[in-house]
Amino acid sequence: MKTLFETLQRKWAEYLLEMIVITAGILGAYALNNWNESKKSDKLEVEMLREIKVGLEGDLKDIDYNLKAQINILKSQNILIDWLEGDLPYADSLSHHFSRVNASTVFISNEGPYETLKQLGIRLITNDSLRDQILKVYDLSFQDYKEHVVFYNDFFTHGLKFINVDYFSSSDFFNEMTPLDKDEIRRDNTYLYHLKTIRNLDDHYIEMKIKEAKMSAEKTIKMIDDELSKR
Repeated sequence: MKTLFETLQRKWAEYLLEMIVITAGILGAYALNNWNESKKSDKLEVEMLREIKVGLEGDLKDIDYNLKAQINILKSQNILIDWLEGDLPYADSLSHHFSRVNASTVFISNEGPYETLKQLGIRLITNDSLRDQILKVYDLSFQDYKEHVVFYNDFFTHGLKFINVDYFSSSDFFNEMTPLDKDEIRRDNTYLYHLKTIRNLDDHYIEMKIKEAKMSAEKTIKMIDDELSKR
């Protein structure tokens, strides 16, 4: 016949075993839930990176188009400055350049995926370097680019409205533009000063803003590709 102590000892062992089984079950369920949540988070991160990449690829096409356009505008600015400061005869081709220096570009980035990422939490991106680069391309490079677009276009618009009217027929502003008085526009330094200022802004715009945004977008896309290749 078992003693009371032996009975209690057996009951206690059964209780401990039951507690161990229950605890193991709870911990197992918790671990499984964490694993499932981790997989969901990983899947969401991959989806967001792919969407950001698509957006940046579209932005890069826009940047490349703007870069080419601004370089052509810069060429026209330099051609006209050379003519205004030199002693060259007027050529009909200059009418095209007088028109083109009145053109400019704009940049509107596709920030929908980035805004979604910020709502989800930027730390969804687990790679610290990639996360910092995504912040940099949108909040620094693209923002700086857009601010300079506004500044450049404001100055450009001022010239279009208040300086060109003294030298060209207003109906010609976006067609072939021939100076009303070819000698006067060369004698009067007002147009030349304005054109040189725009040229310097354009050169800075290209080298320090557009190209910087381009390099930043390309770097971000490469880093996203590298990260996705690990998944």
